[in-house]
Parts: sequence; structure tokens; C-alpha cells
Amino acid sequence: MLQPIPLAVASDAAASPAFSSQRLRNWYVETTPTRAKGPLALYCTPGAKPWANVGTGPIRGGRKIKGTLYIVSGSSLYKVSSDGTATLIGAVSGSGPVVMSVNDAAQMAISLSDGTGYIYDSTANTLNQITDEDFFGGPSVGYLNGYFIWGTADERFQISSINAGADYDALDFASAESSPDNLKRVFVDHGEVWLMGEETIEPWYNSGAADFPFAPVNQTVIPKGLMGRYAVGSLDSTVFWVGIDAEAGGGPIVYRANGYVPERISTHAIERILATVTDFDQVVAVTYVQDGHSFFGLILPSAPAVFYDVATGLWHERESYGLGRWIGACHFYAYEKQLIGSYRDGKIFELDQSTFTDDTDLPVISELVSIPTGDDGSYHSMPLFQIDIEGGSGLVTGQGSDPQMMLSFSDDRGFTWSNELWRSMGKMGNYGLRVMWRRLGQFRSRVFKIRISDPVKRVVIQAYADIQ
Repeated sequence: MLQPIPLAVASDAAASPAFSSQRLRNWYVETTPTRAKGPLALYCTPGAKPWANVGTGPIRGGRKIKGTLYIVSGSSLYKVSSDGTATLIGAVSGSGPVVMSVNDAAQMAISLSDGTGYIYDSTANTLNQITDEDFFGGPSVGYLNGYFIWGTADERFQISSINAGADYDALDFASAESSPDNLKRVFVDHGEVWLMGEETIEPWYNSGAADFPFAPVNQTVIPKGLMGRYAVGSLDSTVFWVGIDAEAGGGPIVYRANGYVPERISTHAIERILATVTDFDQVVAVTYVQDGHSFFGLILPSAPAVFYDVATGLWHERESYGLGRWIGACHFYAYEKQLIGSYRDGKIFELDQSTFTDDTDLPVISELVSIPTGDDGSYHSMPLFQIDIEGGSGLVTGQGSDPQMMLSFSDDRGFTWSNELWRSMGKMGNYGLRVMWRRLGQFRSRVFKIRISDPVKRVVIQAYADIQ
């Protein structure tokens, strides 16, 4: 008699594979509050569909001004129209990610990691480095109530003149007060300025005072610092960041703010992945919403990106084939498209649920590793293993006309794996196909690995097995 086999619902591999080797790579979970075929379904993460070529790359950041997209690619700033046409504006020095912010005068501030600042005036179409002798310089910038707000490398932050991004007064600055430490980022969210230091975070607001308009929020201090300048984002009406516990030490930990209370949302498995990062100023946070799922992602320089789905509270990984990481370097929403910039060239991609490649040549390989089956100390045999999918997704011709699902299994709790066994997922229109494997031998404890690489729609609903 067939019985349900629990599949992976998150990337949650333990330090010991014997405890858990559960993984979701290029899959995410969707649940339903009503009755359905199963409690959840697994969907393939969106592919990276080529949309535009902007300069030589890499893509360092992007921001809109009055609906028009501007991109920093390599050492240049470009204006990018809705059809993907890129127009060169001017030079931007340095390398690595940039922070971009826009004021009500249609001016854009661009902050570099070395503290250099630029102002692009879209009305005059001029791009200039900030040369005001009273400008402190700052590796991050935000905007609130007419002011560009720059965070310096120490605990200070400086504001511009109102809607005049190139003008500064040496006296228009303040410092984190309750627990001053070096600022990693000035981050503006919901009318507040978060001074995000290495050990603590202080929220400030516009008090309207004549001498200096910003003041601390009731001496509030969040005792979780920011580990990387770009590892923070706003989503679901709050702030997410990679932090460190200033009181107890230890990190990295991903937090979500509940008011001013930091709530840990990372798991031990995700924290072990983040612990492999050697320079957190190379970690870039992305936030976007697609098909009703709100995602907070962390792009890592030499490991798969990790994404948190607010709808389910579950994590998954994203990796581009052969790169050892995700192809994206940053994210921006423009022209009703979720766009990412490439870390390796000047390409801009659209995140598309109907695309199953990254760029044009890298297949999106979806892989899941299940939780253990059996493991009660006795021997079992498995005459039949079956995966319930949305079948009939095959293409007309070429690769994917008879898409395959690849199964391997481990009978030593994920340390070693069997050879892959391939089965058809159904040619076009073969909607009722069941993907089955027979005579899978004996085991005490078994973990399954399922992989799909063909460029077709992938939906996994449930697994069943005849276990005797």
C-alpha cells in the first residue's frame, strides 16, 4: 500500500548529514489554506531571461527617477529606456556595489564604498562628483524629507541642503548617541533613518528642529549590528538585515524587525552558509514580490544565494549552473519587471517564471534532498516509489520534448548516493503520467534526491512509496 513520503520544504541541512541533509536548490514552496491534492507544492524558482545589455559590467546597482531606470555598469552610469536601450551618461569611479537614492528634485545620489559621492541631476542631465569642501563623504546614502543623508565611516551622518544634493554645511551632521560605533549603513525606511552600526542600530526621525532636523527615537537602541553594508533590505513593511549580537557576540544571523524588536528568522543551516563568507561587504540583499510571494534574498560572492519567503517562513537556495553562485548581483523593479543585474558582465535579466535558464546557456537545475524515510532500526524493502507532478509539460521539439526527472538515494543518511535513475515527466499533453521507479531494494533509512534540468515547467506535489 502506498504511503506519503515527506519531501524537503526548505534548505535545512544540519552540521551532520546523519541528522538532516534536507535541501531545496532552485525550488520554493507554496502552501494553500484550503483543501488541495497535498499540503504544499514545490515550484521552480524563476530563470534569468535576457532583457538588456548595459555597458561592460558588472552591474553595480540601479534606481528609478520618475519611472526611468538608471544603471551603474562597470565605471559608467547609464539611462535605460523601457525597451532596454542604454544611453551613456558619464563616469562613476570605483568597483563593487553602489548605494543609490533619489530626492524630490529628481536628483540621484550615488555612494561608493570608499566614501566618494556623485550627484546626477536628471533635469540638467549632469553627473558630477561631490566636491563641496564641507562634504564629509560617506559609503552609504539615503533620502528623507528633502535631505540626502550620508553615513560616514565613523559614527557620524551628514545631511545635504534641502533638495540640493551637491550642497553641504560642515555643521549639518550628528552622531549616534546611545551607543556610538562605526556606521555600516544609513538606511531609510517608513519615515525613519536607521543608523546601522557594527554593533548597534539607532532609529532617528525628522523632529522639525531648526538647527538640525533629525533626532533619536526615544533613545531606542537595537543591540544587533549590521555585518555588511549592503546586507539590509525593506520588505513586508519592515527591515531585514544580517546582523551580529552585540551583547553575546556571534553571527551572522538574519533578523527581521518587529517594531524595534529584532526577530531571528535564519536557521542554523542558513547561518552555517553565511559563516563561509569572508567579506560581508560583498553580500548584497535583494527584496522583491512575485506571484504573491515576498522574497528577501542574500546574494553571496562564492556560494549559492539564500532566499527567505515571507509567506511560508522557509528558506531556499538559488544557484546558476557552473558558476558556484547565483548570476544576479543586484535587483531593481522597473517597467513592471523584476530585474537583476549580472555580476559577470553588463547584462540585465528579467526574473521570469516561464524561463528555465539563467542567461541563455545556463540550465536552472532544480534539486531537492528529502528528509529520511524509515530510520526505525528495521530493514525495509521498496517495490515502488512515485512522484506526483504536474505532467505533460514537454516541449514540441528539442531538449525538453521528453523531459526527465532524475532520482538518486542514500542509504547511509546522505553521505553517499546511488547512481541516478531517469524517468520521463511526460511529453506534451501527457497530463496523467505518474513518475515511478520500481524495485529500489532494501534499506534501514533512506534519503531521496530529485533533480530536473530540462527547460520545462516543474511542479512537484507529493511523493509516495510502497514500503514493506
